[in-house]
Amino acid sequence: MRTLNSILVGGLLAVTAMLGQAASADPSFEVTPMTQGELPGSLLHNPMRITWEPEGSNKRVQIVDSEGVPGAQAISFQVKRKSSKPWDINMRAPYEKNVSAGETIEIYFWARASKLPRGKDTGKVTVALGRNQEPYDTVIDQDILPTEIWKMYRVSGVAGADFPVDQSDMGFNFGHMKQTIELGPFFAVTRGQTPAPETVEATVMTSDDAASGSSVSGSFVWVHGDGVSGTPVAGEAAGVSGLRVVNDEDQDDVWMAQAGGSDLGMGVGSGDELSLRFWARVESGMGDITAVLERDGEPYDQVIAQPFILSSDWEQYSVYGVSGVDIAAEDLRVVVHLGHDLQTIDLGSYELSKLN
Repeated sequence: MRTLNSILVGGLLAVTAMLGQAASADPSFEVTPMTQGELPGSLLHNPMRITWEPEGSNKRVQIVDSEGVPGAQAISFQVKRKSSKPWDINMRAPYEKNVSAGETIEIYFWARASKLPRGKDTGKVTVALGRNQEPYDTVIDQDILPTEIWKMYRVSGVAGADFPVDQSDMGFNFGHMKQTIELGPFFAVTRGQTPAPETVEATVMTSDDAASGSSVSGSFVWVHGDGVSGTPVAGEAAGVSGLRVVNDEDQDDVWMAQAGGSDLGMGVGSGDELSLRFWARVESGMGDITAVLERDGEPYDQVIAQPFILSSDWEQYSVYGVSGVDIAAEDLRVVVHLGHDLQTIDLGSYELSKLN
């Protein structure tokens, strides 16, 4: 086995790669393996020549033989001690095509936890693609919980700005726990531009909107999680009264502290182009949240899952996505995950629109 400071991935590890089918997302972001020729979109990089740069202390990185992954070899990333800043123990690589605002980006990769954290049945790794300089914004910033079994995962996001190659990179954060993660073939692709709607103020849903089914609005009305509480708060800029959500407890995962919206009264179909807009601000803490549009119940298909860093002023935030599944109106919900940090978040109204 080789212990390396810089890892150039090529040869068998990339040539024999299998990819995941982009049809069935669930909470663990697993997808069914399929051949590389069926990869959607176009690659952002040459999968035969990915130069991974491990960073941080208390780690060991090496190439290992591993059964169950295409190519039978993997990058093994051992975290010897967890970090209060998980991003300080990471592995990054450049990509080769500029990403423009509005592009939908997907990352496909193989992973498993070869040594689990004590008392846990999964590991934890953050998959990221974003800017490596101020303001450190991201297209993708998603936590994955790999098991001991090799699986293919897919994560996605829509670029809210331009991400040129000389300011950005892609990769993983490992420092959440003392663990060993093995990684197989990795592919980042662009699905092209997602149309953006005209900028409008968020409004409370009218009877005409509900009847058309093209745009519905509502507000956040419930909270869930240990150490999570919610109280009404004035939200004049948001057009309606808001909900102040306090997360007072360190959470094992970001979704363990969440706030949810009222019934939408509108479903989505596979291929629907969607816009989700919401008003929010941070009262205290980092203001680190993830806005989610998902199925309310197994298998919790996520149509949209986009991280944001909130301002201390009321602002309207937007995210766009394309649904890969059919979800009936009674099963569709808007939620905000806020277990990233001990923080207080104010949430106002939101609006979900179909663009096609």
